[in-house]
Amino acid sequence: MGQMSGKLAAKKIQSQSYDALHFHTQTSAFGNLALMEKIKTFITIDMTAFQVAREYNAGPGWAYRPNIIMERKVFSKAAHIITFSDWARKSVIEDQQIRPERVTTITPGVRIEQLPEPSFETRAKPRILFIGNDFTRKGGDDLLAVFLHNFKEQAELHLVTNAKIEVHDPSVHVHAGVVAYSDDWRDLYRQSEIFVMVSQAEALGMVFQEAAASGLALIGTAVGGIPEMVTHGVNGFLIPPGDRAALQHFLQILIENAELRQTMGTASRARALRDFNATTNMNRLLDLMASAPQA
Repeated sequence: MGQMSGKLAAKKIQSQSYDALHFHTQTSAFGNLALMEKIKTFITIDMTAFQVAREYNAGPGWAYRPNIIMERKVFSKAAHIITFSDWARKSVIEDQQIRPERVTTITPGVRIEQLPEPSFETRAKPRILFIGNDFTRKGGDDLLAVFLHNFKEQAELHLVTNAKIEVHDPSVHVHAGVVAYSDDWRDLYRQSEIFVMVSQAEALGMVFQEAAASGLALIGTAVGGIPEMVTHGVNGFLIPPGDRAALQHFLQILIENAELRQTMGTASRARALRDFNATTNMNRLLDLMASAPQA
C-alpha cells in the first residue's frame, strides 16, 4: 500500500504544485519518507499499531514490531497527526512518543443534513437497530441471543448486516445490502429508537455518530473510541464486551421507559450537532493543514 500511494503522490507532484500531502492511515505513508521531507504531510488514523496488537489479539507482539517501527518513522516526519479519537491520540503520544502539540483529535463526523430529523415517536414495540457486517466482533451474536431470550414479545430487532444469519422469528428482521445514505438506510434510522452495537474491539464505530445524529438512545461497549460518543447515563449506556447480563439489564430499562428513550435520544442528537458534523470537522482539518508548520 505504501509503495503504491507513494508512486501516485509522486506522479501528482510532478504534474502540479501542492501545499500539502495527506495520507489516510499510517500504512499508506510507509515507504514515502523521502517524499514527506519535501512536502508538508498530514496523516489521519483511527488507531495505532500498538492498539491493533493489544486490542485485536491478532497475533504475537513481535509480528507487529516492523509496523510499529515504520509507524514511528512516518509520525516523526509528519507535520501533524490527526486521530479520529482521543483514545488513538493517547497512543500516538504515549506509545510512539510524539509531542502532544503535534497530534490533534478530529473525528470524521457524519453528513447530518442527509440524516432524518428525529421524530421521537413512541411505539408499542420499540425498534432496536444493529448495523455491522462483522457480526460476531461487533456483538451481533450477543444482542441476538439476549433479544430472543428476553425481549421478542416486547420489541422488534432490526439487524443490518451482510453476514449470513439464520433466524426464524417474526420479531427479528435482517436487512442485507443496505447502502449508507440510501432511502432504506434513512428509514431504518428514522423508525428506530434504540441503537445497539456491543463490539468486542472497535477503533471508533462511526455508526454511533449516525445513530446519535438520528436521535437514538445508544448501547455500546467501553472499548476504543466508543466512550467518546456514548456517555453512560446521558445518551445511552456502556457495558463490558461480552457481558450479556449487563446488555439485558440496560435493554430492559430502555424498552420499558419511553421517556428515557426520548431523553437520551435528544441528548444524542445535541451531541451529534455539536461534535459529529462532517462539514464542521472537515473545515477544522483544512484549517489545521493550512496553519501547521513542517515537521
